[in-house]
Amino acid sequence: MRLNENSILKESDLELLRDLPKSWSRKKLRQIVDPNRPITYGIVQPGEFAPNGIFLVRGKDYSNRWAKPEELFKVSEDIESPYKRARLKKGDLILTIVGAYTGNVAIVPPWLENSNITQTTARVAISAKFGYNQFYYYFFESEIGRRVLKKYEKGLAQPGLNLADIAEFIVPVPTKNEQKKIASILQSVDNAIDKTKELIEKYKKMKQGLMQDLFNENWGFKPLSSFATLKGRIGWRGYTTSDLVDEGPLAIGAGNISVDNKLDLTQRVHISRKKYEESPDIMVKQNDVLIVQRGSLGKVAIVDRHIGEATINPSMILVKEIKTNPYFIYYNLSASHIQKEIADNLAQTGVPMITQDQCKNFKIYNPPDPEKEKIVTILLSIDSKIDSEKSYLRKLVKIKGGLMQDLLTGKVRVAA
Repeated sequence: MRLNENSILKESDLELLRDLPKSWSRKKLRQIVDPNRPITYGIVQPGEFAPNGIFLVRGKDYSNRWAKPEELFKVSEDIESPYKRARLKKGDLILTIVGAYTGNVAIVPPWLENSNITQTTARVAISAKFGYNQFYYYFFESEIGRRVLKKYEKGLAQPGLNLADIAEFIVPVPTKNEQKKIASILQSVDNAIDKTKELIEKYKKMKQGLMQDLFNENWGFKPLSSFATLKGRIGWRGYTTSDLVDEGPLAIGAGNISVDNKLDLTQRVHISRKKYEESPDIMVKQNDVLIVQRGSLGKVAIVDRHIGEATINPSMILVKEIKTNPYFIYYNLSASHIQKEIADNLAQTGVPMITQDQCKNFKIYNPPDPEKEKIVTILLSIDSKIDSEKSYLRKLVKIKGGLMQDLLTGKVRVAA
């Protein structure tokens, strides 16, 4: 395929965009931006911030979601005026070029019209002659686009991109009609992703409210130790890196408990059989409950399935031999009254850990057994809804990734 004469591709660029359709061209990014609004960065030294000034957009403001207006910094007109060249219009692309968020890309929403950016962000305004900003937003968000960006990153401690390199990026240029249709398809998937995320958050808030309503102080409390046995890996039962192996029993740590207090065995650490069998009282079984006592204090999880041979690492406490419904204990430990107890203890002692004795004395609500079962049934039901929506979200994200790979390279064509 003959290349556009102005697009001198490096071999690695050619590999990324090798088989584009004949009706598509390749151009350098600088060739398709608005000539009156070239690629640029923003304010170098913002100085003091002005509550009634002009919005200033940083990379962190669009890292996972767009920040709310009250979360953005503002600068005075005097500080912003020398950088008018970097003012934003709705629909512009902005790209983080310095720091931990390097490579993140976003489309400027209407409410940030006439705002400005910092020196860690680049503005890219695609010319209407060549296409749509939204198409190139998806290109740079895609795996191929991120690989293009990654190729040009410089620095290790502080990764970054420079404007000269960004201007030379090779990008596909489909017909404007195809760009619009591709962007529309991907936007529809994004809409479904956003709605699913909103539903997950709705269920989480519902669960928090239910937990506050369902746990009733009129029932009184009993210490956790009256419901179960607590064990930890202490003293001579500790281990070193020499006890870690490639295969064998799992050693579960804080990293195996998600922020939502669910067991996550994606990252696995294995311990030698000798060390595993050395401590039978901390072998982990289904329906045991885990508490993080160091590091991510207060995270808890229930072993909700058979996981094979497993033990705990020194940062964990194992709650075993539970004499009531183990999910009732799990939900108590993840509820606000226990988490507040942990936070209060940390504030008083300043020591970033909780001891076994402190855990033994955690106050567990003690309703009649039938009430415990009702509470567990209600909370399991809403957890099931959350898990179902998360599963659907993962499916949507996977679908979007596949669509970007196919549509943005022309492997799958949209109707003309």
